[in-house]
Amino acid sequence: MTGRRASEILMLDFDPLTAITGLAVEEGDSDSFVARLLYQQTKIDGVEPTILVEQAVVNVITEQQDWVRARFPDLQPRYLFLGLRHNHRGDRPRPYQDALKRLDHLHGLTDSAGHPLRFTQTHRLRHTRATELLNDGVPLHVVQRYLGHKSPEMTARYAATLAATAEAEFLKRLSSHPRIRCLARTRRS
Repeated sequence: MTGRRASEILMLDFDPLTAITGLAVEEGDSDSFVARLLYQQTKIDGVEPTILVEQAVVNVITEQQDWVRARFPDLQPRYLFLGLRHNHRGDRPRPYQDALKRLDHLHGLTDSAGHPLRFTQTHRLRHTRATELLNDGVPLHVVQRYLGHKSPEMTARYAATLAATAEAEFLKRLSSHPRIRCLARTRRS
């Protein structure tokens, strides 16, 4: 849902959200950006490690916070996703490989073609989020910043847009060009 790396998600602070000031959101609009998520940038220095997130992400974070508070009422956790072994102070994040392998076994999720969707291959979900953003018309430089990439070339690897999206964008640009509109009118006459 966020396009973050697994390590970045598991290293989220316990309270990683800040409200977006001055933003009016319609009630029940779960696709609207409603908060800013602070994450631990593990790859690139000098990048502000925040992204805008939708209500659905806020809901997941709130549910996890509630679970931690109920399970460990006397703990002041540092991380949202706690390591459950040898972590009496709550100052270590959950290691992800073993937990993700267990999720693979428990859920048995598949993609639309019936192929296993492995939580241990979470980078595929990052690719999906990047492609969704690009297909929705988000400029490459904005997706670059969202993903925390240093270069546009790295982000361009994710730019596997759908053929229909590329064609629609091409036709939209053509239709706004004066000479092309003139040719189209001439051919219709």
